[in-house]
Amino acid sequence: MLLFLLSACRSPFETIDFSAASRAEPNVHSFRYKKTGKIVFVEIDEHRSGQADTWQWVSTDPKRSDKSNILYREQISKPGNAVDTKSYYGPNNFRIVDLLDTNGDGVFETSIYYNWNAAPQVLTGTIARIESNLDGKQGVNLWIYPMVRMEIDTDEDGKPDRFTENEELIAEEYSKFVKGRRVSTTNFRNLNPDGSWALHPFLIPEGKNRGVVSGSFSLFP
Repeated sequence: MLLFLLSACRSPFETIDFSAASRAEPNVHSFRYKKTGKIVFVEIDEHRSGQADTWQWVSTDPKRSDKSNILYREQISKPGNAVDTKSYYGPNNFRIVDLLDTNGDGVFETSIYYNWNAAPQVLTGTIARIESNLDGKQGVNLWIYPMVRMEIDTDEDGKPDRFTENEELIAEEYSKFVKGRRVSTTNFRNLNPDGSWALHPFLIPEGKNRGVVSGSFSLFP
């Protein structure tokens, strides 16, 4: 993936106004392509502000844009901000991982891992787990398996030591997490490392909480 992107960025691009192309989406700002005919870079104006806020590297034929496969995507979710979302895709536009900078500090501290249901047309039940760093220190210290399980590292050794499988508690603490509030582990139970899903992904039951990527993909140091 990285080799592809570096190679593409070094190569000369031609740029055209995508709005002039047949069957174009109205919010696509422009796209750039190499003379080979393979589109490698697309600029999109998702917010209709007149400026591109989403950038995609795709593999396709300009004459068959309906068959394009996204490889990598960067996005500004709030106008005026820097890029705060980076997404990686697999074959058939299956989303694999999102990296998020949720507070705009330039650090992508949260990773969302998708399961095998994450096809473009599927809107729910696609998130396998969420990993995040809550305090700005080194490493992931929160693992969320939506509505099933949460694990957290409270002693800063890089390993989860508290967990819960209580759905109401998960919903409550997840709501705090989304709002940027402190997650409380008061009602969490002690966790033996041997029973941690984060440390031992093979313990995760078959189904929606098994991500396409089992290991950590975080850009956090």
